[in-house]
Amino acid sequence: MATTFTGLKLQGQIGKFGALELSDVAAFVEMPDGKVLSGSESGALLIWDGGLIKAVLCRSGGAPCHAGAVQVLVHDTQTNYVLSGGDDGMLRLWDCNKLNDAEPGENDITCEVRPAAEVPLPAGGGVRGVLWDKRSWLVQDTSGALHMVTLPINLLDSKGYVITKLLDLHSGAVHGAVTCSDRHVLITVSAADSRIRAFDYRFQQQQQARQFQGHASCMAILPAGVDPQQCTAVIGFTDGIMRVVRLCADGWILLAAEKPHKVPITCLALSSDGSKLAAVAENSRIFFFQFQPNDGTLTPQFSCKVPASGPTSCSWSHDGRHLLVGFNTGVAIEVAVPGPASIDTTRTYEQPADTRTYTVQMPWQQKVRSTTSQRQQQQQLFQQQHLEQKQQESEQPSRAADGSEAAQISTQAEKQQQQAPQSPAQMAPSEEDVDPFQKTPVLPITWLQHKEGSSDRFMLWVGGSAAGQVRVNRSGNMLLISTLDRVCHTFRCYAVCVSLHDQARWVL
Repeated sequence: MATTFTGLKLQGQIGKFGALELSDVAAFVEMPDGKVLSGSESGALLIWDGGLIKAVLCRSGGAPCHAGAVQVLVHDTQTNYVLSGGDDGMLRLWDCNKLNDAEPGENDITCEVRPAAEVPLPAGGGVRGVLWDKRSWLVQDTSGALHMVTLPINLLDSKGYVITKLLDLHSGAVHGAVTCSDRHVLITVSAADSRIRAFDYRFQQQQQARQFQGHASCMAILPAGVDPQQCTAVIGFTDGIMRVVRLCADGWILLAAEKPHKVPITCLALSSDGSKLAAVAENSRIFFFQFQPNDGTLTPQFSCKVPASGPTSCSWSHDGRHLLVGFNTGVAIEVAVPGPASIDTTRTYEQPADTRTYTVQMPWQQKVRSTTSQRQQQQQLFQQQHLEQKQQESEQPSRAADGSEAAQISTQAEKQQQQAPQSPAQMAPSEEDVDPFQKTPVLPITWLQHKEGSSDRFMLWVGGSAAGQVRVNRSGNMLLISTLDRVCHTFRCYAVCVSLHDQARWVL
């Protein structure tokens, strides 16, 4: 217990801020004399001695060491300098000897220390990580860029530092990535920086990039059959706005913008002919648009809400008559899109739509299912034989039978009792008797798409313990995924191909 957090608190070895405001500490280094130098959310550097704050370091005039939280502290033992980096995008060099000699006053623990050198990063982000490699620094900033800072011979020369940008990437998770069919270009969009990029992965160069307000959540690209260069994209945002952009020689230009939802847009889909666009929101509401591929014009058609939660992906059928939406609850809903002539939007865009639900579930092995059916058959056989035996007993004559007849009747009764199965009450409950679908965890659909040129087949990704084969039962409303391993505690993701025909079957 002495090494646990509670044990350290009981021993009094946890750092105490005292009169200072509590702060998260993102970085710290141990000084040669045993003291600890840490950062803070306010931008000040704190010197700890024995679990207590000895001094609060600041720059001349009482300004904090950084105008924002201190994220990085690196101590170079060869030069005996400490490098600090913060959210303000500044790299500052500090002399360890001066930090150790800092002595606070009697009534104030604040000490003014002058940095040995200051190096500002290019505008756009704060410091997130630093590696000190002899004569250079490798710096990562919050905008996703990776810089190499070449050090001068004299570290005190602030103007001698040379900054070279090595990579310019997304600063967070990528929410959309599509490769162009006619060239080696990858189009990506990220939620952290809301930036769409066109990246030439063959020459490892970024062609064009543009940043928008808000946070991007999804992206759809115009199909190659309509736009061979695939330079038109639709981006969905967490504030319910979607923007249509096109890649040109001088950058990404904005063609149109609409706000069909008040909640985040989770997925977008363009039909194969590029004339229809569907925007699915977080609240499972779908808004349909008429799309003009030439100029990106959006014309609202109608909206509907499907009976499920957590949409993750959507896809149009080849004929453009149905939209398939996948959910993290393990269901896929097919929405029948009515024709323009049957849509009346004089009062509201909300329209009823016919839906069909497919549930993704994983039954037990075929052996277990067959055993369960055998038990059910035995129970039915027992009930039938029990009724026949009662009828025979009621038809027996009331008169007493002689010895030979009594022995014959007793022998037949014993044979029937041996052949009869046990009653359901006598049968011990087994794990196999429980409905396997009640035990199976939900298999979330993470991605789905109709097969090219087909309206009744689609591919999907499912998460969870799913492996084996996939098929649609005769009712056509359930996707069964059987597994070879009944007990699986690891998280896996599998790709499957599903047909909407009842008796179709594919093996992974």
